[in-house]
Amino acid sequence: MNAIPLRRHTSRQHPMVAIPAELEATLDAFAMEDDRVDGAPLDALKYLVRCGASTAVLPASLGGAEFGWSPGASRSLCEWLRRLGASHLSVARLYEGHVNAFQLIWTCGDAAQREALCRYVAEGGWLGVWNAPHPSGPLALHDAHVGYVLDGSKAYASGAGLINRPLVTAQHARLGYVMVWPSTGCEVGARSEWEMHGMRASVTLPVHYRGAHVDASEIIGADNAYHSEPQFTAGAWRFLAAQLGAGQRLGQLASSALVRAGRDGDAHQRARMADIAIALETAAMWVEHARRAADGGGECTQVIHVVRMARLAVEQQLLAVMQWVHRSVGLSAFRRDHPIERITRDLETYLRQPVPDLVRDKVGEHMLASAVRA
Repeated sequence: MNAIPLRRHTSRQHPMVAIPAELEATLDAFAMEDDRVDGAPLDALKYLVRCGASTAVLPASLGGAEFGWSPGASRSLCEWLRRLGASHLSVARLYEGHVNAFQLIWTCGDAAQREALCRYVAEGGWLGVWNAPHPSGPLALHDAHVGYVLDGSKAYASGAGLINRPLVTAQHARLGYVMVWPSTGCEVGARSEWEMHGMRASVTLPVHYRGAHVDASEIIGADNAYHSEPQFTAGAWRFLAAQLGAGQRLGQLASSALVRAGRDGDAHQRARMADIAIALETAAMWVEHARRAADGGGECTQVIHVVRMARLAVEQQLLAVMQWVHRSVGLSAFRRDHPIERITRDLETYLRQPVPDLVRDKVGEHMLASAVRA
């Protein structure tokens, strides 16, 4: 079957990707059903394709908004991630992975790889980044008679079974630590391997490659390009935006619950609402600070420092928000059919990001090094 020609646009401005008015209600319904049946968010992802969110990563010349790789698009991307996180945090996680993968292939790939990438996304394809090592050992790329083969596994592969062409990292004896965008499939672990407290609809499973053929054109970038700074660390602002959206939604739900119960006149409840408001505003300012730092092209070390501080600050504020929300709303917030219960469970899980102690240590190290230089 012949490939669909890419439709090119002549405008040099970023096209706007408007957030649909019904986004919250639509994703709320999908999130409730996905959580009820522990299902994959297929309908939610199809909805994002229909409303243009999945193709917003494309260059403006192809009708996209350049999400993830163009500084001029980061404000709009931040709003999308925040709104997605407010309703369906698992879908926000998958969308952030889609954006991240496109950014890596677009910035590290050659012209032919970019063309293939844009065609795949334009035809409705979803992307993801599968980097987490598996306990059985690293994913390896080996030479073959023709091209290469992938052997090994990845852990915590979000969207496993949903994403046809993820971006994976693999070790090659000669090429080093490279990114691979394989067109061949993989074996996906059983759903029983993702029986988690929250984020169940993200379908984050182990995946296994068994002698999967890889063409040379599917190897992206040079040795260790995946870890190029400041992009590697600075990109964390995107998942912070999604987490912020979930926290803001919890604050709104708690306020509405108190008003409906006629408890908004209680001084203790007003005090907690004040604490929640301050914490959410603090988290929002840190997300914005991190987004601007990542976009600004400043000194690499300082950009990394700002985003690391934002990770710690947002986690701290949102953990406090969840505690205050539970204290304010009470036992009803733990009902399985209450949106606070679902969003809190997902947020508690999504806040568990890699190496938090190392991040804190690096922030302290930077602070002390600055004092020495002064």
